[in-house]
Amino acid sequence: MRHPLLWNIKIVPMLAITLIIHVLFFLTGYAKGSINFKQKGWQYNLDNDSPTIVFFSILLSVVVLILWLVYYFRNNAYKSFYPKSNASLYKEWLLILAICILNCSYTATFFYAQDVRKTSYFDIEESQRRQDIISMVSLFTDERELMGDNGYLEAQVIEPSNDTIKENDKKRSLLSYYVHRFGSNTYYNRNKMPKNRDSINNSRVKGWLRSNQRDSVQWLLTEFEKIAKSHDLKGNITPQQWLNMVYKYPEFIEYESIASTSTINEDYYRNYAYTTTQVASSDYYVPLKEMIYSYEKIHDAEYKPFINIEIGLTYLCVAFGLSLSIFSFRVTSGRGWLIALVSLGITAMITGLFSVVTGAGESYPIMWLLIILGLLIYYLAIASSRAGKGLTDIILNALIWLLPWVVPIIASVVVITRAGHNNYNGEFDNSFSHWVESNIIMILYSNLVIILIYMYLLTASIKKWKGIAEA
Repeated sequence: MRHPLLWNIKIVPMLAITLIIHVLFFLTGYAKGSINFKQKGWQYNLDNDSPTIVFFSILLSVVVLILWLVYYFRNNAYKSFYPKSNASLYKEWLLILAICILNCSYTATFFYAQDVRKTSYFDIEESQRRQDIISMVSLFTDERELMGDNGYLEAQVIEPSNDTIKENDKKRSLLSYYVHRFGSNTYYNRNKMPKNRDSINNSRVKGWLRSNQRDSVQWLLTEFEKIAKSHDLKGNITPQQWLNMVYKYPEFIEYESIASTSTINEDYYRNYAYTTTQVASSDYYVPLKEMIYSYEKIHDAEYKPFINIEIGLTYLCVAFGLSLSIFSFRVTSGRGWLIALVSLGITAMITGLFSVVTGAGESYPIMWLLIILGLLIYYLAIASSRAGKGLTDIILNALIWLLPWVVPIIASVVVITRAGHNNYNGEFDNSFSHWVESNIIMILYSNLVIILIYMYLLTASIKKWKGIAEA
């Protein structure tokens, strides 16, 4: 047999199976990522079966993992003292890691495909142009947002219709409102979209009003109608009629109320929209709400895709943890693996209780650093003396599981210490601890690289440790 490791780990069948499953999830996600441009935000999406797909993907991952382990654990050249090179155990762990990454990321492929589908309707320039138009048009409908006296946006206020305004009430000028903000709760990628895009749109349309550029506003409303017609959406007024109803230069107070959709779900607004006036009702409407709901999905797929550095880190951490658990079982024994698991659970409860009693937040991670250091010293002492394995079967399992936590634990101690320092001194610490807290994601990614490096050294040590007598 020319490649016993590849054959025993079933790498070819596993690659074929997992890649086929990924393709199926991609096709499913792409199909589910289609956008119904006629749907309103409050309407229940009957096609939203993502939770079912996520559950199915997790169940499928577990089934594939179990079936693979059944075949993988049938033969163990390491325990049978089959001649192996110094890097053979490291290569074996890398293959386990690759299989775990592929088998744990079916949902990532599904949601990535959904984002691909949403961004496939238009290129980035056309998509941004349409979002800008929709955003600016909102100023002339009940989707506009109120700018408070303090300069901050308040909760959305929907004006009552002209028929319900009391004689002593006075409408706010359109100049006191703010345009709809796409992705107001979205983290913007600085390399893609500036954070002040909505401010630019707001200033642009307000500039037209102040300088009495009626033609520019008419162009805006006409462009909006073109976009609406491209999705087979219609209002009950023309751009010219709309302009005449809302364009009341110079104060822009005596404007007509224009609804953002043909039907207002009053229960939705009563329960979920924080309004300071009654629900809008108007005989005139444009299909803005449908377009905002649909283009928000496109916006999020462009500037806040599902697969980002945080989500990617989560998938990698799960895969690394699973691969280390499988590898430790592979190189030790089921008995040692189970005893180590129970021992760590009991230790976690004891240290946690001690930390609660003492009231020192940093004591818990520090105790675990000392535990890891003690386990490492014990293992290295036994491995170097070659006098007998003793309890190292159990110790090695715990060590393989705990070593990846060293960097996160150190980072948590630094952050906890900084938080306590700020609380007691009432000042902001702009030192190394602040850098750690600000770059925690980068530190955790670096920790994965550290794991790749030290595992090479640890696997070489484990190969030598295998030759030590049991007692």
